[in-house]
Amino acid sequence: MIKSLRIGAHDYPVRLVDSNLSFGHTIYHDFGKRGRIEINRAADARQRAMTLLHEALHATFHEYGIKLTDSGDESLARLLECAIVQLFIQNPAFARELVLRLRGHEVTNLAIPR
Repeated sequence: MIKSLRIGAHDYPVRLVDSNLSFGHTIYHDFGKRGRIEINRAADARQRAMTLLHEALHATFHEYGIKLTDSGDESLARLLECAIVQLFIQNPAFARELVLRLRGHEVTNLAIPR
């Protein structure tokens, strides 16, 4: 599990925590002074990954001053989370190539099995 995310100018520690929430994968986020993301330890690997992406989107909104209503913020985060996950699942070489190119690497023959 990722230990922290750098979003904008801030580092957000990521921790697994015990939670009694029935749906198992909720995250708590506190983007105030101590910005942090906490993921329910009971969530499976897929739920943890999707939830981490979801909360990273909330942190991005916070860092870049995107202010929506609470329900609008949640709706946009959920929409983008689902869209990005589908994009990467349906195009597995895309995420790897994108990261490599953004880091300035030449990309040749990326063979990623499905």
